[in-house]
Amino acid sequence: MLLMAEHISGAELKAWRTGRRLTQEEVAEKLGTTRSSYANWERPDGHVPLKSISEVRTLMREFGDVSGPKIPASELSIPIPFVGLV
Repeated sequence: MLLMAEHISGAELKAWRTGRRLTQEEVAEKLGTTRSSYANWERPDGHVPLKSISEVRTLMREFGDVSGPKIPASELSIPIPFVGLV
């Protein structure tokens, strides 16, 4: 069974790489694959092959992983309950 945590979309991978100002060539080299194979993973309909997910997650952690989708600060809110006047 494929869990969502095991899936890395092409868009997620590209956003991570460009956010760290890495080239496709640099990432491909660190993952032991070719630039053209890596570029296919980043396509809008692309995804990281199951056999490479572990290596990609390790690399993401080394370069500062964003474990999960980013939520813009403007969308974060913490409700503070009103308990009355003191």
